[in-house]
Amino acid sequence: MGGANTAGELSVEGDYDVVIVGAGHNGLVAGCYLARAGYRVALVERSAKVGGMTSSGYLIPEAPQHMVTPCAVELIFLRFTGIIEEFDLARHGLRTVDPDPSYAYLHPDGSSIA
Repeated sequence: MGGANTAGELSVEGDYDVVIVGAGHNGLVAGCYLARAGYRVALVERSAKVGGMTSSGYLIPEAPQHMVTPCAVELIFLRFTGIIEEFDLARHGLRTVDPDPSYAYLHPDGSSIA
């Protein structure tokens, strides 16, 4: 059971075999393998969303309509590991899109490279 403390943060209470700090892609995968092996796993993350470097977001204040994935290369490597199929991630909502162009850099002065 979790609850909010006086600082507005959530707390995780209970008996766990493993506590994983960080819900980036590595923490999520490790947690899945450990849970599949029968361990009771608690996964904690400081950020408001999980996924770490594989998360997308509107990260450029000067270009608020441009969603970016700053470390999208991690998803390229993930495709070749078998993890997507092993955990049937599409069934859980994983969707990948191959962008065109595959890379664009938006400079704060308005110039760009694609």
